[in-house]
Order: sequence, then structure tokens, then C-alpha cells
Amino acid sequence: MTGGGSPRRWPGASLIGAGALAIASAAIVFTNGGAPVDASGYRYELGDDATTLDEGIVNALEEAGAVVRSARIVSTDGRLLGELDLAQVPREGDDRRILLDWRPRVDPPFLFNPAPVSEVVQLSAVLSRHVQPGDTLLSWWDTAQRFELFSGIATEFGEHLGQPLFVPRQWQVLSSSPAAEEEAFWGGHGDEAVHARFNRFVDALLSPEAEGVDKLRALAGADGNVILVLHVRDMIMLGQMAPDRIGVAFRDYALTGDIHGMIKGAQAWLRQQGYTAYAATRLADGGTRVVALTDEPSRQSLAARLLPFIGAEQGTVDGSTLVYTAGGFWVYRI
Repeated sequence: MTGGGSPRRWPGASLIGAGALAIASAAIVFTNGGAPVDASGYRYELGDDATTLDEGIVNALEEAGAVVRSARIVSTDGRLLGELDLAQVPREGDDRRILLDWRPRVDPPFLFNPAPVSEVVQLSAVLSRHVQPGDTLLSWWDTAQRFELFSGIATEFGEHLGQPLFVPRQWQVLSSSPAAEEEAFWGGHGDEAVHARFNRFVDALLSPEAEGVDKLRALAGADGNVILVLHVRDMIMLGQMAPDRIGVAFRDYALTGDIHGMIKGAQAWLRQQGYTAYAATRLADGGTRVVALTDEPSRQSLAARLLPFIGAEQGTVDGSTLVYTAGGFWVYRI
């Protein structure tokens, strides 16, 4: 295994320092109070080809053979819960649906928690230039799907795995499972072998750094480079999947133009809660999410060491080299 050195750029790369409360970094929390959600369940309503996505993105996807559609999630009593844009990609038997952009109408995280599509598009262009044949690209499955769509690069987890799902407490008693509703709309959620490999990925990110790096290399099992793409929002996903192994909290701040006031408010929240490791990321609506790790063991996980959490141990993780950052994304060669 090669040792980590000073971070180096892929051509055109921009490196973001982790020593300040950076609005472009990332964050997480599960104490966020949600707006009431109808306890009777929900349904998807597929719309037309109208979309809020940038025209250039839509044109590029259509040239690649995908159809961009809008959709809504509506409670069974007719309340709008969220809006989304998706790509329908032709494949043998049926169309594959890939979530592009998600706009919940209740407090997030709700069902999904995707990284901003603008950041995915930006990073996809870089990956398409620098990921080589034989490299293994590891990232969260929902991000991997969009990387494949925008860059054409094969990823390790490009199927819709449907986990974790952020389900309101009111839906825990539904007669029909939200997971079943999700599978009916998005298609198959991968076989047991795929889920087992993804769970190994999750386990590696939650492990102490040296052990986690070894697990990632073993998972990839490749002679080429292992490219690991993480987004700070991935900490929220880890916290949802394994709350017994990592403690995560977050608070969202609306866009007001008062950056100094936002920073002071965030720092006051962190002090009140006793959280000493945190990061921040810009939300798709222009607001900011501050994410905190709630205890010392959480700060020692590989994911915390590789992401820009102020208050976590700083320094290079052996076996990793930082090669690029874009918004809340941090890209490593392992």
C-alpha cells in the first residue's frame, strides 16, 4: 500500500482548506424536527418533461438517449410532499429511472438526501477526464448512478439500492411498506450480493482509518487505482444506516445574506450541544447545513478523517491521497 503524501491536484483541481467554517463543505443531524406527515402513506405521480434543471444538463442527457421527467410525491390525502426530476434511461425490458434533483416540501432529510446535482455535474466532468480504464470508483450508490449518467464511467455501485430511506415515524405503522412503494417506482433494489458489497463499503467508512483503508482496497480487489468519492452529506447517510456506530447531527440555516450571523448562530448551537467536530455545506436552495459528529468515536471513523470536519483529527490518512474537491465532494486515490 502506498503511503499518503501532500495533497496533489488532478489537472485543473481546486483544493479547499479544512481549517475554517467553509460554506462549500458539508454536514449532518437527526434531531431535526419534521413537519407533520400524513400517516396513511404516499404515492408517486409521474409528470411531463418539464424540469427545473439547467437547459445544458437536459440537452446533454437527451443527447445521451435519456428522457428527463418531473415527478411528485403526494400523500394519500393529496398533500404535496416533494418534487423531483429524474432521468429515464432505456434498457432491455424497461426504462431505468435515476433521481437527478430532489425538492422536499417537508423538513429534510425526507426519503432522500442527495448531493446537489450541480456539484455532481461539475465533478462528473472531471472524473470523465481523469478516471482511467481499470480504476475502481467507489461512492454512495445514488451518487454513483448520476456519475455514470453524466460521465459514462462505470462505478462499483450504480444500481438503485434504496438505502437508507428517511421515513417519518408516522409511516412506521403503514400497512404497505415504503420500501415496496420505492421499489415499484424506481425498479429493483439490487440482489443480496450487491447489498452485501455495499454494506462492506459502509463498514469500511465507519472503521478506524487504517482498517478502513485496507477494507476499501480489499473490496475493490483491483490492480488499478481505487478512486474514493465522498460527500459530507454521506455522514448523514452513515448515521441513518448505523446509528449504533456513529453519531451525527445537523442544523439548516436559510439564505439571508448575513454570513457572519449564520456562523455565529451555528457556533452557538455547537457549543450548546457540546459538539466539537463539524463541517458545513451549501444546500441546493442556497442555504447552509452545519453537520456535527456527536462523540469521540465518531470522529475516529475513516469517513470523518477523510472529510473536512473541523475538530476531528487533522492530517493525512496513510494510504490515501487527496486529488480533488468540488463543493461538498472530496476525492481520494486509495
